[in-house]
Amino acid sequence: MKKRVVSLLLAVMAVATLAGCGLNVNKSKDKETEVTTDNGETLAALTTDEYMTLGEYKNITVDVTKAEVTDEDVETYIVDQLLAGYGNGVELAPDEAVREGDYVEYTCVGKIDGEIFDGGSTPEGEVWTMELGSGGMIPGFEEGIVGMKTGETKDVAATFPDDYHEPSLQGKEAVFTIHISYAERTEGADELNADVLEYYGFTNEEDCRTQVRKQLLAQAETEFRQSFESAVLDAVYDNCTFHQTPQFLIDTFKKSLEDYYQYYADYYGIPLEDFIVDYVQMSMDAYQEQNNTIATMYANQYVLYEAVFDAEGMQLTEEDLKAEADQTAEDYGYASTDALYEDFGESEFRDYVMVQMVIEKILDYAKDVNNVVYDDSVYATEE
Repeated sequence: MKKRVVSLLLAVMAVATLAGCGLNVNKSKDKETEVTTDNGETLAALTTDEYMTLGEYKNITVDVTKAEVTDEDVETYIVDQLLAGYGNGVELAPDEAVREGDYVEYTCVGKIDGEIFDGGSTPEGEVWTMELGSGGMIPGFEEGIVGMKTGETKDVAATFPDDYHEPSLQGKEAVFTIHISYAERTEGADELNADVLEYYGFTNEEDCRTQVRKQLLAQAETEFRQSFESAVLDAVYDNCTFHQTPQFLIDTFKKSLEDYYQYYADYYGIPLEDFIVDYVQMSMDAYQEQNNTIATMYANQYVLYEAVFDAEGMQLTEEDLKAEADQTAEDYGYASTDALYEDFGESEFRDYVMVQMVIEKILDYAKDVNNVVYDDSVYATEE
């Protein structure tokens, strides 16, 4: 994967999405320092006070509750996931109607007011797939397919939600001419018998319920952490006043976003516009507007985290950076730190580590204020 894509993805994982910016964080508050971006431009490192006023970040209180895992949750998971997913998929006979839970392959042509619209039709030579009942399509689409048979073609009416991401389609009713080319149904099971237990690798029913509970507890812990951390970081962002956003940062992040989508367009061997319209299902105008909005938010986040980094008097020493790089290289299977830097970029990785340091500092304050203690025991694995 290209460096620019890795940079953006790891940045998103870091929440602040700063990797790929390539700005040197070793700056002085008293003077501007020249830095160089990936495209060779020399830019003056920003002075955060010019762009924003840092708000409260040490005493953030949020209302986030961890979900409990009940016996009913365990049994529901066993029925909905284990029993329903037991066995291999079996192709449906041509005279057998599809139902929720079935896997289907289909092609479609979408029209609004009798005219084909962008993103609503299967590209020539391709098929789309989905699990019926997954809820991933607009209202009416999946419901209209239920009851169809392999080889059947049918017009299905569906309405785009009022808050659909593509403004030109919001609230519009469309008609999709759908053809089912293949349908498959997982066998499933009615009870937790010996065959099902063996299929999933459980020794007995007690072991099954114990392992399911552990999985659900780990899931609840992960969701709690994500919700807590997002709520805290969102609150810190909202507490700040942004006077203006550095345009060069907006441009940098827009370029990273564009490179990200271009990478996948190249992967599929199609022009970027075709990828955006057919796969992302947005018009190019909406795509560019979205990129600008996201890039502006990322740029503001960069300024915010720089401000906290300075306010806390934080430092990232070369020794600490190397230790973090060595560990990351080992965790992600790189042959060496140099190989990591070659793929990711040393300045980008420095920004990534800086952001992680700032986020950890903010969250440590919030955990103290909210009396939150993470439960690492739910992730423990048996030796």
